[in-house]
Amino acid sequence: MSDLFEKLWLEQNIFYDSLDENKLKHIFYFPILWNIFEKELCNNRASLNKYKEIASKININDKLQEINQIYNYFKQRYTSKYYTLSALRLPPDIERLIKENFNKEEIFLHEQVETLLCISFRLRNNLYHGIKCVKKLYEQNENFAQINKFLILVIERYNNDN
Repeated sequence: MSDLFEKLWLEQNIFYDSLDENKLKHIFYFPILWNIFEKELCNNRASLNKYKEIASKININDKLQEINQIYNYFKQRYTSKYYTLSALRLPPDIERLIKENFNKEEIFLHEQVETLLCISFRLRNNLYHGIKCVKKLYEQNENFAQINKFLILVIERYNNDN
């Protein structure tokens, strides 16, 4: 990316003395993908309550390997000693659901999809709300790379089925 006026303004106005766009690139694309997802699959009203329904309706069996990789990325991340689900600030019932899914020896694809939809919603909320330090955003870039892949798979499958 080139030096855009937004980047220059942020750097010149003491918010961030230097922005590394490469460490933010997946975050930059997330709002666009989320907008498409919310419009296409949620009738412009995404909510945690809709995700079980969406997960059960989408036939994504042909993308099992890709979904497994993304799911395992988040499972490893949020069951490690460094990161916990509490960082996502999930409602207690959703956090319990995700923990239960992460602890299952065998998990159905629709449960993986539902889990990833819940995580994507919280990543969205955490990005759009609250105070952010750019160094913390740098740490989130890979999370958004994974969730962007997931959103693309879900959007493509939904569009192919409808």
